[in-house]
Amino acid sequence: MSGAPYRVNVPALHANFDLHGDPKRYVKIGSSGECVTTAFCGECGSPIFSSKEGGDHVNIRIGVVSQRAALAPLRQGFCGAALPWAFDITAVQRAP
Repeated sequence: MSGAPYRVNVPALHANFDLHGDPKRYVKIGSSGECVTTAFCGECGSPIFSSKEGGDHVNIRIGVVSQRAALAPLRQGFCGAALPWAFDITAVQRAP
């Protein structure tokens, strides 16, 4: 969805998810064979969330969550498809 080696999501139950507005939606068949809907901002194209058809939760993209600094990662997924350097970038120079 982004072309980046990482994507951070915050899972939320559908019952606790309240969306204002009507985003654009893209539906695809995931690797599991299930339909996955991704919602995007109709103005700028930023991804907002994704959800499996019939699933009990949505995966909200961390960039649209105002409390994102308080949401430390709890698990990693799709590790089999990770780039070989993706797990340890501590030696990579940081920009100020």
